[in-house]
Amino acid sequence: MEHIMPAEKQRRRGEAAARQPATPAKRRKVARVAATRTNCSCTARPDVRTYLERYRSGGEKQVMASLRSLAAGELETELESCERLRDFIRAYGVPRTFKGMREDNVLPLAPVVRHLQHRWAELQSLPHEDDSTTIIREVDALADVCKAAGFARNTSFASKALNMLGVPLPLFSSECLAYLRLPRTASYALFQALAWAAAYEDVDHRSAYEAASKRQLEESDGEEAQLGARWFAMRGFDVRLLLVGGPMRK
Repeated sequence: MEHIMPAEKQRRRGEAAARQPATPAKRRKVARVAATRTNCSCTARPDVRTYLERYRSGGEKQVMASLRSLAAGELETELESCERLRDFIRAYGVPRTFKGMREDNVLPLAPVVRHLQHRWAELQSLPHEDDSTTIIREVDALADVCKAAGFARNTSFASKALNMLGVPLPLFSSECLAYLRLPRTASYALFQALAWAAAYEDVDHRSAYEAASKRQLEESDGEEAQLGARWFAMRGFDVRLLLVGGPMRK
């Protein structure tokens, strides 16, 4: 067994400590850089698989079906549509930004419901396009409708709602903002068109995640085929950003 003198132990400990980031901010930066440099083909497959398992287990699949029936105008009354939207808001943990929405009064959500129904047909064409300008406009428009209805202008809710309607777009969340080193006040345009897009295209993330998604969907049909490999690839990348970005939040 190697015998190490006390002075040598102290020297080695000092060297080890020097290699560690001195502050939490620096440690978060090191974690982010390491995650970005990870072989993306190694992370893409498990990330896409993780999301697909969550989707197929019923939770998100049911939420999506429920919201899509609302937007398609399949429910009989506006009250029923508002109740369905309230359930979606609760499921995604954003009721605090919808102050005034109560169990016995969901009709203040009616303007948001009408907007989703008005945009439904147009939204169906978005999965076949790669137009960040249109995506940003749709997210901002929905957030603006929420504010005009008396609620907070919640970009996170807007991106999640449009995502569950099948639109392939980045989810605006505190974890993703932390990963991309953006302030919480960042606009969706800055988030999507610059920071998120740059991260997705960096070191071939996009090609790796889309390839992994296509492989996972080879035996799929119906709803999964309709959503497409691009949509599931972006959800897989979300898994990575949430995993790495969560601990980076201040």
